[in-house]
Amino acid sequence: EASRHSSMERGYGWWRKLGSPKYVCAPMVHNSELAFRQLVRSHGATLAYTPMIRCKDFLLLPEERRLQVLEPHADDRPLICQFATDNEEDFTACGKLVSNYCDGIDLNLGCPQEAAVRDHYGACLMEEPDVVRRIVTKAARELPLPVTVKMRVFDQDDERTVEFAKMLEECGASLVTVHGRTKVQTHHQGECRWETIGKVKRALQIPVLANGGPIRTMEDVEACLESTGCDGVMCAIGLLLNPRLFANNVDLSKEARLTMLLEYLEHAAQHKTTPARAIRDHSQVMLRDMICPTFYRRNCGTDEHKDLWSMICSPRILWTAWQCQQVALTLAWRLDHPLKPETHPPSLKAIKLAKGGHVPAWDEEESAIEEEQEW
Repeated sequence: EASRHSSMERGYGWWRKLGSPKYVCAPMVHNSELAFRQLVRSHGATLAYTPMIRCKDFLLLPEERRLQVLEPHADDRPLICQFATDNEEDFTACGKLVSNYCDGIDLNLGCPQEAAVRDHYGACLMEEPDVVRRIVTKAARELPLPVTVKMRVFDQDDERTVEFAKMLEECGASLVTVHGRTKVQTHHQGECRWETIGKVKRALQIPVLANGGPIRTMEDVEACLESTGCDGVMCAIGLLLNPRLFANNVDLSKEARLTMLLEYLEHAAQHKTTPARAIRDHSQVMLRDMICPTFYRRNCGTDEHKDLWSMICSPRILWTAWQCQQVALTLAWRLDHPLKPETHPPSLKAIKLAKGGHVPAWDEEESAIEEEQEW
């Protein structure tokens, strides 16, 4: 009983200091970078995670490069850094390196992908509880910040899932996030077992977050909280599709999504650390059904903006926030969007050449001419 009371004080004492956040941006490889975290925070998210970081890679980086990966920022708190490893020494070492820049360190036991199985991290470790026990116990004892864990459920075995989560609590975890799918349900396939997440919540004395849905609206969020009794909902795909989900804004019109992309790109342009892949990924998600030729063909539309789609899909062409902003503004110009710039955006040729974010002087007069020729 004393141990359970200690767990409750450890977990909820810390959780209350964070403001008892209910709306959580999930750790997403390549997609939960600083710019996106700031975007979703401005629209209701109250806690965010970094993208998953592999410990063995992080420990090999020089200090300056580590900070570029973490992207610490005063306006980006509370923040939990997620790491993936099968080694207790590496996990604890990474926690010590980031302790001044975040509010917790999370162990990834949720990634089901083949790369995770090959490198022995993520969901496959749930089959090796002794390995997990060593990692969490050592980190909880030695780190100056709380340890959290993101896990999945076992296939058709709620009791085993609950016992695994209780083991994490006993080892010193201050928070457990449960994705309601098994490790074989990759790419969000199949039913998400909210009832199993609820059983975990009722069995633990520390905060529990529910993950998995689909979660696409605030009605879904509230339904998940009511069904599971959890302290919060962690969302990934829903936020990628609609970064304003936690603000209860369900306007997914073309005009609204282009506005949202431009808002994201404003954040991305402010931080030189924003990865080019993240910029392209978010641009593709927000613009896919507007300019992707394949989407248009499936829905009997046109592919008149395929030149713009080709640009945002090409890592050889587009790798700065400024370039992507100009592509988006070109689309705004073509669609006569309310955020259409007063002057014509640079030509596509200029955007391709302006890697550093500066339009070549020779192109200013050619911009409108080239656009007319493209039409």
